Amino acid sequence: MDPLCPAPPHPAYFDSTLRAWVLSRHADVIAALHEPALRQESARQESGPGKASEKPPNVRAKVLEALSPAKLRQWQQAPWQAMEKSACQIIATLPANGRVDLLADVIRPWTLDLAILTLRDGSAHRRRLQRLARNRSAGKSRLRSKLANLEFEFFFRGRPGDKSAFIGVSETLPAFLANAWVALLRHPDEFARLRSHPETIPAAIEEFLRYGGLVHSLVRVAASGVELAGVRIASGDKVILKLASANRDPEQFPDSDRLDVARCPAGHLSLGHGEHSCVGALMLRAASATLTRALVTRFAGARIEGEIEWRWGGALVSPASLPAVLISH
Repeated sequence: MDPLCPAPPHPAYFDSTLRAWVLSRHADVIAALHEPALRQESARQESGPGKASEKPPNVRAKVLEALSPAKLRQWQQAPWQAMEKSACQIIATLPANGRVDLLADVIRPWTLDLAILTLRDGSAHRRRLQRLARNRSAGKSRLRSKLANLEFEFFFRGRPGDKSAFIGVSETLPAFLANAWVALLRHPDEFARLRSHPETIPAAIEEFLRYGGLVHSLVRVAASGVELAGVRIASGDKVILKLASANRDPEQFPDSDRLDVARCPAGHLSLGHGEHSCVGALMLRAASATLTRALVTRFAGARIEGEIEWRWGGALVSPASLPAVLISH
């Protein structure tokens, strides 16, 4: 299955194999995200009989502080200018008409540097953080992965906000950029449009989010019975929200299966919605625009070489690598 070609949206139905209600139309998914009776399964379990009532730390607030608009305004001075310069330098080292892995050679190293910048003491631990990030992404064996995760948790003990911000920038951001660039390289005419009008790139990021978002589905559980999407969902029923299909709903996005970098798709669900929106959305948008601008202004085009191997991990879907040939003129 190609993750950039999700199933079309359809009316709500009960899937007997998954033993869950499936919602995939844009309006239905929006309603479900705002329905208080639908909760994350882990939250439901934690509030059950015999569970501790102590509230978990407000990690969301800490991440918002780490990646806040005020922090981005600070970075738009010297730190962000340095990251823009770094993006151009990395892109400039790539060979024209030669095979490169855009994920390994460009996206991951640049976003890792940006993630280190988000930490108050990141520069002092640069080499250790680089090693930790490499070991977490390597995935060579279960034992190595387990040891890498244990060391990672030890480094960030007592700092849940810093850990979530670092993961968001060093792991989630590169996964989205890889999805976006797969879509871009598959559509050379759209690449040319961005190259001719680089000032439109920030708006184009929204179309990449709609077309190639990372999270294909979310799972919720009904804490009480509720009428939703024209069906009756009983207490305890599982509900699967198909975000990728909702982002291709022609009722919300005309010609929805076409990538159109000039679309400006208001209402896409790739970064959540309302109070469930992604806390690192501002950083993701700014960073994605910066690195994409460096790519399309340096090269006249690019094409994918070989098959894309997709990595399905948890709720995220992204390429394991992005082999490509870059065209200088």
